[in-house]
Amino acid sequence: MILRTALVFAMASLIVAPSPGQTGGCGATAPEADAADTCLTVGSWECVRAQQRGELDAGEEVLQACVDEVADACATAMWPLECQPYPLQREVDACVEELMRADRLDTPSSEIPECDFCP
Repeated sequence: MILRTALVFAMASLIVAPSPGQTGGCGATAPEADAADTCLTVGSWECVRAQQRGELDAGEEVLQACVDEVADACATAMWPLECQPYPLQREVDACVEELMRADRLDTPSSEIPECDFCP
């Protein structure tokens, strides 16, 4: 009886386990980051960082004006062809996390390795 139960559990683990190479992925590929969204997100954080460094006047209107300029500039952004493979959304998320860090406030985004999407 115990042997039969162990055999059933062993067979069940083979049936429900992911196929080789798909561990944790469930067959899905990581999504590419949208260039316009990435441009807007990173650019908006650059506005916040500039304000925190004192490069922009304090106030919500000044910050909103900066973000509006970024939005206009990023509306038609596309990844350059030489950037293939295009960055994944998780890479953009890693960049944003670095931009949000207070200890990285004085580090230009061009010097943050996580924000180099097209090496």
